[in-house]
Amino acid sequence: SMPNFPKEMVLCAMNAYINGDSEVQNQASQYLQEYQDSPEAWTLSSHFIASMKELPESIACLAAVTMRHKLRVYWNQLTTDEQYYLFGYFVYFLVGAHDSGLRKLMEGLGAVIAVLVLRMRHDFASLCASVTPTANLADSAPAAYLEVLQMLPVEAKLLNEEARLKFEIPNLLSQLAILHARQDLDSMYILHRSMRVCCIWMRAHVVEVDQLFAHPVVAHAFQLVKDAQLLDGRFYEEACELLCAFLDHVMYAHQAKILNADLEAHIYAICCTVPLPVMSDADTLSSAAFFFMKVSQVFAGVNPGQPQSMLEQRGPFCYEMLFQVTKFCDLRTITATLSNWMSLFDRLPLCFDFTTHQLFQPLIGRIIDVLFDNCRYPEVRPKHNSPEYEDKLQYRMQLDDVLAKLSNLSHIVPLKSLLKKLIAKAMDSETSWMDVEASLFFVRGMV
Repeated sequence: SMPNFPKEMVLCAMNAYINGDSEVQNQASQYLQEYQDSPEAWTLSSHFIASMKELPESIACLAAVTMRHKLRVYWNQLTTDEQYYLFGYFVYFLVGAHDSGLRKLMEGLGAVIAVLVLRMRHDFASLCASVTPTANLADSAPAAYLEVLQMLPVEAKLLNEEARLKFEIPNLLSQLAILHARQDLDSMYILHRSMRVCCIWMRAHVVEVDQLFAHPVVAHAFQLVKDAQLLDGRFYEEACELLCAFLDHVMYAHQAKILNADLEAHIYAICCTVPLPVMSDADTLSSAAFFFMKVSQVFAGVNPGQPQSMLEQRGPFCYEMLFQVTKFCDLRTITATLSNWMSLFDRLPLCFDFTTHQLFQPLIGRIIDVLFDNCRYPEVRPKHNSPEYEDKLQYRMQLDDVLAKLSNLSHIVPLKSLLKKLIAKAMDSETSWMDVEASLFFVRGMV
């Protein structure tokens, strides 16, 4: 008898879903949803994945999506032998996808194997580690292993297996450390993928802060941001992204009251050793800026979950870091920091005393000068709708909100003298039009 879903028809529907217009895609989607639940999907999807070198990568990716669905919904239809066979089968083709440079298919197959690992009642870490011996090439199996590790948190959440994943995390972290230390592999690739794995695990909150802080991948990331010239600046941006995710995880643990105070203080001390790489390119500076912003959010009491005392204890240094960003970075990056300054100006009135006045007055005086300089138009005003004009417009819109908060800081900032100074500058006949216009903008925002 004819199969309900012939291979040619399924391929045709997949091509239509990938390349067709919206109406064709909708029709193809309905057909493929029915196909996903058919018995033929097991065989055909496996065949399409095995034919990855002959078929477009997008077809193999759709086949991986189908197989992921089958494993989630129809797991109980498989015998134990079939489960182990599929595990070995897809590991083999994940390694093949790496060797062929099929990045998207690697992600799809990593998700398929993650489902298998979570569903199979087997020693979890050993099952993951068994990816390694399947490859002839030294680099391919570790790459496949890292792909599976990256997909585990997403699949664990969907399958309600997060508790099991958390239980196995120490073993997985240990294996990741061993992989990170191996000298016979492409160390740059392993570092890049390992940082990505840790980043995803942190954002999923499946790993403890102390486990991460002691891990060599996180330690390596701190080394990279302390010295922007390390590895010729490669991976600086990835290291900043990883550490921002780590600090988000620290804040999550603090709010959940599961973070040791001594450990938090130690993390803060390490963050304080990171310099702004002033002589670097704009992308590197921008990455550093977002790390500094995250430090101010987590440790300077800007986050409402932190006690007000944090603002007095750590605020000046954290905002000194942020001041460097406002002084040296491009306007677009500076614009992103303004929400931090606004939060600071909003919270400072809650802790006015002589000490606070002494700590923050010099910093706020300097930040006002820098904000004013950034507010000024250049002598040749940017053309309307140009990128430079749009950046300046966006900056000023954000700055408006910050200036409004300054009215609450009369105990720290002598606003009357500041306004007099701005008005005098605006009225001075020798003042350039840029200073006049910027002064009026500041006066308007503060009154």
